[in-house]
Amino acid sequence: IAELVTGTDSPRTDLPWVGHRSRKWEPEPLRWLGVNAGLWMAGGADRAEARTDRPARRVDWLNRLLR
Repeated sequence: IAELVTGTDSPRTDLPWVGHRSRKWEPEPLRWLGVNAGLWMAGGADRAEARTDRPARRVDWLNRLLR
């Protein structure tokens, strides 16, 4: 750490993980999770409505979420 603070070059400060900057994480995994969670909830609501012949409560929650 002292070498980094003072700006001294050494074999340790030249290691590939010293000062490494990761790329920004792309939002695609979040989009995938959101779409699949919505499909899963809608499918479950459809199955519940088919079983009970009543509107599923999660449909109201999903509608409020999507507004």
